[in-house]
Amino acid sequence: MRNKEDLHLRTLLMEEMMKELQEQRDELRQDAKKNIQNIQAENKRTYDRKCRNAPSYQRGDLVVIQRTQFGTGLKLRPRFLGPYRIVKVKPRDRYDLEKVGEIFGPRAIELGKNKDWRLESASQREFKCKFR
Repeated sequence: MRNKEDLHLRTLLMEEMMKELQEQRDELRQDAKKNIQNIQAENKRTYDRKCRNAPSYQRGDLVVIQRTQFGTGLKLRPRFLGPYRIVKVKPRDRYDLEKVGEIFGPRAIELGKNKDWRLESASQREFKCKFR
């Protein structure tokens, strides 16, 4: 037979179990939050270690650009096209370029991924490059 004390005892036990369950869930949430913050901090450190500022160029500088089209027969071609002269400097490290000399590649392009063009000798007009 049930009496009022059994019902009261049962409600007290249920309330205690609910509190304990809620505390366990809160602890799990806090642990998950700490783990997420640790992983995000590690990801930020890794990203910041590899991230570099883009080099800035002035009008008139010579640069080469990386070949973006790959396909058959291009395996033995140079990886970079150029030299190109910077005609216009745009915001966010973007540049308008024009061809210098008789080279393979587009005449005028907008530059995003580039490299410095270094001449071996200032008196030479033959374009022999030495990359940094």
